[in-house]
Amino acid sequence: MMRLARTSWLWALLLVLSACTPDSPTPTPDAGTPPHDAGTQLGRVTGQALLEGESHHEGTTVILSGVRDSVTTDAQGRFTFDNVPPGTHTVEAHRSNYEQAGNTLEVQPGQTTSVDLSLSRRQEALVLQAPALTVQRGHLKLTGSGFGEARGTSRVSIGGVDAEEYLSWSDTEVVVRVPGSLVPGEQEVVVTPGVDWKPAATASLRVLRQRTLAHAADWGIGVLPNNTVTVWGSADSLNDVTPTPAGLSDVVSVGAGMSFAVALQADGTVVKWGGPDPVPVPAGLSDVVDISANGVLVLALKRDGTVVAIGAETDPQTHVPEGLQDVVAVSAGAYHGMALKADGTLTVWGQDVFDLLAVPADLDDAVAIANTSSSALALRADGTAAVWGFGAAYYDLALTPDLSDVVEVAAGEHHYMALRSNGTVVAWGNGAYGQTTLPAGLTDVAAVAGQAFNKSLALRHNGTIAAWGDTTSAWTLPPPGLVLRVPAR
Repeated sequence: MMRLARTSWLWALLLVLSACTPDSPTPTPDAGTPPHDAGTQLGRVTGQALLEGESHHEGTTVILSGVRDSVTTDAQGRFTFDNVPPGTHTVEAHRSNYEQAGNTLEVQPGQTTSVDLSLSRRQEALVLQAPALTVQRGHLKLTGSGFGEARGTSRVSIGGVDAEEYLSWSDTEVVVRVPGSLVPGEQEVVVTPGVDWKPAATASLRVLRQRTLAHAADWGIGVLPNNTVTVWGSADSLNDVTPTPAGLSDVVSVGAGMSFAVALQADGTVVKWGGPDPVPVPAGLSDVVDISANGVLVLALKRDGTVVAIGAETDPQTHVPEGLQDVVAVSAGAYHGMALKADGTLTVWGQDVFDLLAVPADLDDAVAIANTSSSALALRADGTAAVWGFGAAYYDLALTPDLSDVVEVAAGEHHYMALRSNGTVVAWGNGAYGQTTLPAGLTDVAAVAGQAFNKSLALRHNGTIAAWGDTTSAWTLPPPGLVLRVPAR
């Protein structure tokens, strides 16, 4: 037992002696302890980045080459970089609405190097370019110069309503979401810089209303409050639209064709589904702010006021007239396409049936458009309407009621509906199934939906749907209790 204890003591002594030999590694200092070995010793950089004309200098971003992380200045403009590798470095200070400041410096091992920077104001005026059109809840892209490298305290307002969601910000491009509460119509967009020496920049654009309810003959589609879509009824057993595409979200508007569904997403892209073999959305189609679908046709209105038609090349209604521009509204028909221009005139193209291409010669003050399968309607600024085509006389569609204070028009198969600003609706034309006889007490309507064949649909302000006319087939009607997103009017 004594021999075993003596052996253990000898081994312990040998371990102590070996730890003291010249070959033993030097202990590593703690991460927070400055190194002292000249071969590995790091330096330090301190300084000030001062803003021209300011007494408080906090928030400027300072970058040092060879150091991964940037730092920001305090109220006195001071900044510090620790553990800087020795050698030549460049230091840069960045601040929106100021010229970049920089310098080159030499960092010595174990030494502190100081540098002072001064950021002068960028005096050039902010340049703002806005698109012709945008849509409620859609992405609005503003271009120009002088916005600033980062947003900071700068802000964007549209129609006097501040944007709450900023999607990207650079000195030449800003993308925000249009507030859903913004009413449609001509609006002013204002970019206010976050500095007091630079004036705000303004531009004008037209805000379009979301289409959150659409209907075809036997099925409908709507945008839910969470901005996804719901579909009811069925286009056809071979053309089922009820399985909505995976990942479809952030939808602002929808449309219903004969056997397909279409949705406009907030980022300006279009998704189309159904079958059995639908014409796909053209590759790269973007910047769309409104859609209209009917029969085999989809019309996509872009933010620059041009139109793209989606459909078979053999169908004349898919051939948009060359040079068509300054469009503010579109309406797809079963045999034709219609576009309302900013100057109040109309362009109609497609198949020469039902005399739909014969636009009245004096029509130059239109503010809204719609069409049945055999007629077209343009609401004039004075509250009257022009109706033309075969159905205008055959279904008494030209015998319009009082359309004063009307804010929206929609059409069924052979009848029209008009929504007044007070939430009431008028309907006229073929009423064989009761589609022109409004339910008693319907006074809180926010939108009307067309192309519902022998019935009419209206979206109430509480998001529920009123349906009247041929409602005998319950499976073609919106499910009880359905609530949709209601666009601001």
